[in-house]
Amino acid sequence: MKKIALAICLTVSLLLCSSCAKKTNTPSDGGSVPTIDYQSTIASLEAQIIELQKNQTLADSERQQKIDELTAVIESLKAEAEKNDDSEADNSVNVTPAFKYIISGTNATLTGYTGNEENIVIPASVDGYRVTAIADGAFENSQIKNVIISDGVTSIGWFAFNGCTSLRSVTIPSSVTSIGYLAFGEGLETLTVYCHSGSFALAYAQSYGLTYTVI
Repeated sequence: MKKIALAICLTVSLLLCSSCAKKTNTPSDGGSVPTIDYQSTIASLEAQIIELQKNQTLADSERQQKIDELTAVIESLKAEAEKNDDSEADNSVNVTPAFKYIISGTNATLTGYTGNEENIVIPASVDGYRVTAIADGAFENSQIKNVIISDGVTSIGWFAFNGCTSLRSVTIPSSVTSIGYLAFGEGLETLTVYCHSGSFALAYAQSYGLTYTVI
């Protein structure tokens, strides 16, 4: 049954367009750690909260739920920004958020996540390479709760988020045209998929009996 809620994917473009792709570290396995433009990202999220507060078409509970979700992401980003400022002062390397990836031409496929944040945004690019895919098992068994996938990603691999027992929401753009078998595991009654009408993600959610909200 569909849940009626304001889609958190309204923040996707704002979050990801403001992400900067600067290389700060290159792990031995070929991955890299992108750095986020925290100030502009936080400002964009705060603007979304203001719009929600003005929205009179939503029930108070629905509006507050979305405001709380955005506020949680803002607080997480502020904490990261503060840690990064301290790291720069100590001449140390920024290590979060930690996305691993492989390169094919000008595109990148995310292969793993070594961070410990509960709310994450799949970046639009890393180090100048466009993120177009999430590999098989990339986030398997991680403790993430909410995921926003960047517009531009076209495929999500098999078991990509399998075993993520804390997963509550995933926002999938219409650019995604391929989602692998049990990409989000099974038996996750608390998971809501936010997707577009007529999208591949919608068809996938329906075929697997996942709770979804059309945005």
